[in-house]
Amino acid sequence: MRRLALAFAIVALCLGCSSSTGPGGAEDAPRRTSPGAVVQQLQDAYEAMDCELFVDCLADSFVFHLSESAVNDDDWIPESWGRAIEDSVHMRMLGNLEVAPSDSVLQISLSMAINDSVHSPGADSLSPGDDRWTIRVDALLRVWYPNNLQRIASSDQRFIIRVDPDETGCDDEPLYEILDWEDIDPWLGARDPAAPPAVEDGSWSHIKLLYSNIR
Repeated sequence: MRRLALAFAIVALCLGCSSSTGPGGAEDAPRRTSPGAVVQQLQDAYEAMDCELFVDCLADSFVFHLSESAVNDDDWIPESWGRAIEDSVHMRMLGNLEVAPSDSVLQISLSMAINDSVHSPGADSLSPGDDRWTIRVDALLRVWYPNNLQRIASSDQRFIIRVDPDETGCDDEPLYEILDWEDIDPWLGARDPAAPPAVEDGSWSHIKLLYSNIR
């Protein structure tokens, strides 16, 4: 009986902090155990088209800053939006909500290479709760649609990351979340003349705007 009880205890512990993959591709165990791991989770969520895994990266007070080229396209486009719109955009983009057939995403590839990371300590040196990590990545996003259409966004992205004040890991280790995301333009709306007609170049913001309902 003692061995049986021990076996049940081990099973319960494994289930509580499992690293197995569940429905939609999200891992049960927390993955946001470092600032860099949050960026990696965002990349994994896009490639798996897993909306739940994506929104798990974001702080409640999250803000997305649109690219300059996107904002300059029309006067109705805002300079930034918050968590509610970001969630809604990705529910449409990643397949949780129905969209027009021409806007349905077939596949996504995303590479993000970190090229700069800066830690800014907060006022309380004994607690990392108000620390910030600014991470800048070189990103290449490719999204495939029906009729052989492909949209590409290649630009730097800047993330400001903090300790998650509401959730910790299985062993009470700190988890991290994205507080602020800026889509940085390396160009101002110029389309690559060498790109074939079925490929559209733009910023990450342009792709997100396709799935927003802010107009």
